[in-house]
Amino acid sequence: MFSVIKYPFVYLCRITNVRGFGIQSPSAFYFANEVINQRLPYYKYKELASATGECNFIERKLLKLYLRVANYVRPSNIVIIHSDYADDGRLTNAAKQYLHGGCETASMANWTNAETIGMLFALLDDKSGKDVIQAMEKLSEGGCCIVQGINESTEARQWWQKIKSHDKATVVFDLYYAGIVVYNEKHTKGSYKVNF
Repeated sequence: MFSVIKYPFVYLCRITNVRGFGIQSPSAFYFANEVINQRLPYYKYKELASATGECNFIERKLLKLYLRVANYVRPSNIVIIHSDYADDGRLTNAAKQYLHGGCETASMANWTNAETIGMLFALLDDKSGKDVIQAMEKLSEGGCCIVQGINESTEARQWWQKIKSHDKATVVFDLYYAGIVVYNEKHTKGSYKVNF
């Protein structure tokens, strides 16, 4: 899914976006530095290490990010959207454990049945993009949407552009491997590239 060989090149191309450079919003700067780029170990990392299985370096790094985001947002429920085409189940199961590890009080829900969504996680491909857009309509105030695979294909990039322009996409973070959308009506719209 993610090329470990490609990682140093992506990192060097985004070197000007390291440590929150260019982010003018104090809350977005805090989120970029204290949640996205947090380097200190969290309390659940060792406990959840067995869930990563055959994940590569980038996937493990993303899973740890998901735990930190869930811990920061503290959603009432978590919804996971993926298609079988995008995932064999291994990564989705690991993401589910890490997201639930970040907020153990959150319940897992199906997006079609949920009235509101506190946190939305999606593995983006041409089949799941439409579901993500529809599920974002139910995103609650202070809710968060994590979209993995935003640069995997041309279709994924097109869906990511639609997600970024959604009405509920208040603050958007582009991490190249994943995107994070925060819905908060108190903030002005902003889109930031972060070197992850």
